[in-house]
Amino acid sequence: ASPPHPPPPLPSKQNSAERKKESKMPQKGVGVPVKLLHECETHTITVECKSGEVYRGILRDAEDSWNMKMDKVTVTTKDGKVSTLEHAYIRGGQIRFIIAPDMLKNAPMFKNFDPKEKSKTKGLGRGVGRGGYTSRGGKITPRRF
Repeated sequence: ASPPHPPPPLPSKQNSAERKKESKMPQKGVGVPVKLLHECETHTITVECKSGEVYRGILRDAEDSWNMKMDKVTVTTKDGKVSTLEHAYIRGGQIRFIIAPDMLKNAPMFKNFDPKEKSKTKGLGRGVGRGGYTSRGGKITPRRF
């Protein structure tokens, strides 16, 4: 008989400060909406779900998958009933949209995406794109594919 398999490792028991430090580390591959969601942490946001329910409360933690934990939540159902919850966990796949605080429109992360600031560097290409002419052997010839 084969020896019994060891039990799977238990999930690490990090406190919220350690998780917060990890979530503030630079993240490769996440887009602007995910960065904005992380900027919303500790602010009051409004979330509308696909079911039509609206949650308004303080965002405590957000994941790149848009799963989020909220505190002091006011829930408005589709039929207009209002209730309050101390805590709520919302799955990212159920979110239709999020209303973020207006103060975040001046967040430093948007400085890189400001269309008013033109790039100071010029491209190195000829600007003709696919199907244009290329330089081969000292003369310009049509490009073949």
